[in-house]
Amino acid sequence: MIKLLIPKVLFIESNVDRRPMETISSETSVAIYEQSVLSDEIGEPDEAGDSYIKYH
Repeated sequence: MIKLLIPKVLFIESNVDRRPMETISSETSVAIYEQSVLSDEIGEPDEAGDSYIKYH
């Protein structure tokens, strides 16, 4: 399915293992977005997404 759609970039959630998406990236030559998607958590203090108010 990914070969049919060929996304421009892949996103990884901040709280999951990166390795499966890294495999997909290397096999398809689709880059992984540099910033993780925050899901079910907030970021570290003084970083992007360190509160729900700042994240949105």
